[in-house]
Amino acid sequence: MLVTIQKHVFETLDDERLLIVCNEPIAHQVDKKMVRISTDIFYTLTEGQRSLFLFQTFDRHLGQHGVYGWFCHLEYLFAHGPFWNVVDVYIRRVAGKEASTFFIQLRALRDKMTELAQRNGRKICDYFGEHMSDYPDFQREMEELDQVVITLFPELRSAIARDIRKHPEQFVMWHH
Repeated sequence: MLVTIQKHVFETLDDERLLIVCNEPIAHQVDKKMVRISTDIFYTLTEGQRSLFLFQTFDRHLGQHGVYGWFCHLEYLFAHGPFWNVVDVYIRRVAGKEASTFFIQLRALRDKMTELAQRNGRKICDYFGEHMSDYPDFQREMEELDQVVITLFPELRSAIARDIRKHPEQFVMWHH
């Protein structure tokens, strides 16, 4: 699922456009899977493509609800261990421990909130949509993670773009 591109075009793309172009073949597969990616498809991707897919998915879903919105709209990502293994290995390699730590903290918070919601027989969004004010510690943790995202994601975008340029074979095939 590598993207075919001419080398001179590849070299002229800015970071954001490079990530979009390299994610296009994956995005086409995801659309066919109703905005979810199966583990079968996931394992056909290179390590770099897997991480790019995850980053682009999180980035696309970062809206006005911040981290909480991810918990509501990306539940399937949080439920699959293979996705998190990629985040831990790849993100740590290309962006460092701080970036990897953010995703570990994100998953830990989501797991605590999910456990509490399930004890009450509800999904995370349904339960916390009504009861968030009862949990100021969760609110504070989410606000802290929301602040980290503001600085982390532009840095992460640049780190992934540098990795794509350093290891194009994981993302592209040259068209001559």
